[in-house]
Amino acid sequence: MESRSWNSLIATLPNPHFLQTYEWGQVKAKYGWEPVYLIWDEKKLSVISNQSTDNWSLLTDNCLAAALILKRQILQNSFAARLSVLYSPKGPLLDWTNESLRNRVLDDLQSFAKKQGAIFLKCDPDVILGTGVPASADDVEEKSGTAITSELKRKGWGYSSGQIQFKNTVVIDLSPTEEELLARMK
Repeated sequence: MESRSWNSLIATLPNPHFLQTYEWGQVKAKYGWEPVYLIWDEKKLSVISNQSTDNWSLLTDNCLAAALILKRQILQNSFAARLSVLYSPKGPLLDWTNESLRNRVLDDLQSFAKKQGAIFLKCDPDVILGTGVPASADDVEEKSGTAITSELKRKGWGYSSGQIQFKNTVVIDLSPTEEELLARMK
């Protein structure tokens, strides 16, 4: 698979993230994870392993969603060798406000996980739940993010207490001078 193709594809989707890039999959491959690339178009889900690159260019047309899934086998040489864990860092990438697409992707991910013998599939997509500092005057709840969270719970997805990626993101305007930035710090 060519990195430009995958990276170009995910760049067309909402909120692409570095941890969904081809290169991140290759870095993790050096540490025992197998990168698997999932692509949704209008008709089907395509699954591309690191070894299969046939017809890659055909899969990038009309892409609606995509996910880099990192797969790791549990206990390579035992009775549990068929079992695995799956992780999609900052994925899957899609328009999370599109309910029919969201349902299709989540259903396909659950089916994919079962076929892979996964004991769990961990995802941490960038779904905005709110803005501002929690419990402050500028704390604003994002209704669509709250609705998505509720829907995930209804479908059987659970919140993991063991977070891998940062739960919150802070955006800071870096245009003020260094002195002004330092003066705003507490």
